[in-house]
Amino acid sequence: MSRRGFMLVLVGVLVLFAGAFAFSGSGVKTESSVELQVGNLTCGACVEKIKGAVSDLDGIGGVEVDLASGLTRVSFDSSRTDAAAIAERIARAGYPVGPSAEGRVVPSTSDVRCPAAKPVSKSGCGGTCCG
Repeated sequence: MSRRGFMLVLVGVLVLFAGAFAFSGSGVKTESSVELQVGNLTCGACVEKIKGAVSDLDGIGGVEVDLASGLTRVSFDSSRTDAAAIAERIARAGYPVGPSAEGRVVPSTSDVRCPAAKPVSKSGCGGTCCG
């Protein structure tokens, strides 16, 4: 093999190793998840508002919100965000939030205000108040 051919092979091998190192996990990703109890969910617009607010955070893997129970599950990279930041985002969107691990359900008030749109009664809106 000529000296030029050897140098080309050597450069190619170095490029491959550099690429493998760059994608080998030099940034450690730590998958975590949290379950939160969210109150005052009255319709699908509330669910979408929570998903949108949380999804904007860096490191969010997925958001699931159950309209009927208010249970919200979020998967995230704990090296980029944490459960407190997620709960703060939900609260800033206008919804009371607490940990579900304690079994605590955030109570609705007698005059629930739908943070996604307009006031609704405690019995709920049947999915049309905010849409």
